[in-house]
Amino acid sequence: MSKRKAIEHTRTGKRPKTDDGCRYENKIGQSLYVSVNEFDGEIYIHIRKFVETSNKKYPTKTGAALTLIRWKEFISHISEIESSVEKLSTTEDVQFLQHLGGNWNVSVNKEFVSVDIRKYWLPEGRDDTVPTRKGISLKVQEFRKLVESFDDIKEKIPELANVVRCLDRGDHQNQLGALRCPECNPDDCQNW
Repeated sequence: MSKRKAIEHTRTGKRPKTDDGCRYENKIGQSLYVSVNEFDGEIYIHIRKFVETSNKKYPTKTGAALTLIRWKEFISHISEIESSVEKLSTTEDVQFLQHLGGNWNVSVNKEFVSVDIRKYWLPEGRDDTVPTRKGISLKVQEFRKLVESFDDIKEKIPELANVVRCLDRGDHQNQLGALRCPECNPDDCQNW
């Protein structure tokens, strides 16, 4: 980091913006991109809307940033998600919801005709989680373009081969292990 950027970082408390951490980017919708970025030494897969001007594009708050463990969980359920997406064009009822970790969920619902990747939270006094505004809703064609990007993403993240899903780890072989996990049980993991 240059001396000027270091002084600016110290003065403003903000990091200077660089594109150095971007490993992959692909347009999957009109202003929607999937990208692989590094931040603070951790790799994230972003599915995010951008605002595009004449010569630049800027990320918006609308989107999802999945860690490698959550991404691995997402792709492990891809056949179920695709099956649910196929049912959207039929008269069959579709109610698919899968927890990805850390209160992030993927859902497919006939009412909204989309694949929704969204963070949920547990309001005080309730037993079930509810969706937040943090996340992204993909149209069917955007979801299909995302699936087409899987091989490219896998190629750009060799570390993904070493990622083990929570449920496949040794400490999750009993119920207590899963209950103590902040990924699997984010709202109540401290009470065990």
